[in-house]
Amino acid sequence: MTHKGISATKSLTIVVKNRLVPKATLQIIGNKIVAYNISSGVFQTVNWYLDNKKISENRDYLVFDTETSSPKELKLEISDGKITESVVYAVERNLRNQVLLKKIP
Repeated sequence: MTHKGISATKSLTIVVKNRLVPKATLQIIGNKIVAYNISSGVFQTVNWYLDNKKISENRDYLVFDTETSSPKELKLEISDGKITESVVYAVERNLRNQVLLKKIP
């Protein structure tokens, strides 16, 4: 803007970053691992790993039957194509859940 030969210009620089925060809720129900992806940020890919073995690319959730294996950790990895972030959860069995499930007809 110019008034009587004097210019008054203002500028503002805004830097927008995509902050990836991987997060999941994890439940062990009987022999099944059920995990929901509640990550924040804008991500393009999702990978689920059990004991460093990739088992799914589902963006929203993971359901895995552990009847034939006993994984020790679950890893959720998210990526926006440039940045990759991950989080690891310990998989702990809940024997009480298994007993309760056997009682359900």
